Amino acid sequence: MSGTYYNQIADGDTVAGYDPFDLFAGESPVITDRATVASGQDLAQFEVVAFNTSGELVAYDDTADYIADADTVAGGGVSLPLYASKPIGIMCQAVDASGGAAEGTFYRAGFFNHAALVWPAGVSTLALRRAAFAGTPIGIGAVQRDT
Repeated sequence: MSGTYYNQIADGDTVAGYDPFDLFAGESPVITDRATVASGQDLAQFEVVAFNTSGELVAYDDTADYIADADTVAGGGVSLPLYASKPIGIMCQAVDASGGAAEGTFYRAGFFNHAALVWPAGVSTLALRRAAFAGTPIGIGAVQRDT
């Protein structure tokens, strides 16, 4: 159920109209961060993202291969094995880097409604979506309504 949502950047202007929906599914500190979006990527608002081997944001690909040697990651200093298929965040705003690398803001932590996010087709259940972010500061849940 992703859609246009108000600007998530603290000092930004409103980018589009407001169509309210439940982005968050629970209580948890929300942390945002900035990173370079890899050239050739066209990331949607609330798309689940991962880092490529250059440390740039790319669309999360649940079929990507494991990167066996963490030292191959640009910048080095990685203390844990890095998975190309391991999501690390959620885009705050859409970023079109199809014409070249661009800066983007993403959520690094929070508790999100799985139905509000943009996922790869192979990650279609709440259980798979929770498992994808296991071990990260991002929680995934469903919105519960009182009737």
